[in-house]
Amino acid sequence: MMALTHGMIAAAGTSFLFNTADPIILISAIVGSQLPDIDTSHSLIGRMFWPIANWFEARYPHRTITHSLLATGTIVLFLLPIGVVAGQTKIALAIGLGHFLASFSDCFTKKGVQLFWPAPYWVYSVANPYRRLSTGSPAEYSIVVAATALLLFGMWSSSAGGIPQLVSLHLGLKEGLFQVYNQNAFTHEVWADVQGVTESDRSFIQGRYLIIGADDSEFILTDGQRIYKTNQQIIPTQLMTKVGNLARTEIQTLIFQDEEILSRLQSLAEHYPIDRVWLSGELKVDLSDEIQPVVMIDQYPTLTVSGTTVKLRYHPLKQALQDFVGHYGTGFLTIKIIIPEPVQP
Repeated sequence: MMALTHGMIAAAGTSFLFNTADPIILISAIVGSQLPDIDTSHSLIGRMFWPIANWFEARYPHRTITHSLLATGTIVLFLLPIGVVAGQTKIALAIGLGHFLASFSDCFTKKGVQLFWPAPYWVYSVANPYRRLSTGSPAEYSIVVAATALLLFGMWSSSAGGIPQLVSLHLGLKEGLFQVYNQNAFTHEVWADVQGVTESDRSFIQGRYLIIGADDSEFILTDGQRIYKTNQQIIPTQLMTKVGNLARTEIQTLIFQDEEILSRLQSLAEHYPIDRVWLSGELKVDLSDEIQPVVMIDQYPTLTVSGTTVKLRYHPLKQALQDFVGHYGTGFLTIKIIIPEPVQP
């Protein structure tokens, strides 16, 4: 029973302290929460690793060396460099945090713990042993229920209510991710927390990107400077959608009948003096060979030229003001504008 209690306390505490609902991180914390009881062969982990438990049991009393802050520090110092090299720092820290939370929670039991080992002092929650927690008591079951509720609330809070997307993500599905985006895209900023690699050189990336659209079951992202498409320029190994601040999305259409393009775009820029304006559509341009798309290997091609046809796909308005100087065209452009709502004082 105590193994379950330790695990739920560690998972709930890690969810809140790390502001995460990532199952891998939470499972790592649960694993860490079992490590203190490696000093007894009667525990779950002690039965699984009996030779190690037997070694500790023969040399140290229960809830001494393995339940100490020294043990927590040793675990973190050992795992943290490995986590940094592997790009999994949070997992290493979660194991250490799980160990600490489990050790500290034992301060509320009748026996207490030698938290400051090798100093031979037992740490208790209260002086009266009859008011301390007994293993398997109704009070312990109440703690498990409370920790489970806190864990679920922490997961819901950290994922902006998007627990379904966690299930979808780790089942290899995208429905949950797109559900969050589709439900909130016209009223809020929606962000993607991405871990993965670049398509060009497979270098590791980790960051938060604004989702500006969806195309072919993939997200179109921007870091404020460049445009990316998932599974093209960015290959995600992990992607979570997050609902951000209030923002209004507007969609407009501009139709051109063999007329100057730049003046219409300048009027648009004057009306929306923000960076979050993107153009999509097709224009027939007579002197299209004078338009030179900016081609970058790690950026989504937002403007392409084929014969006299210029195709735009989430092309930034600021760049279009430079591309279409002196050009006339026929066709249409769909304008997408994401306007942040003023923050209320």
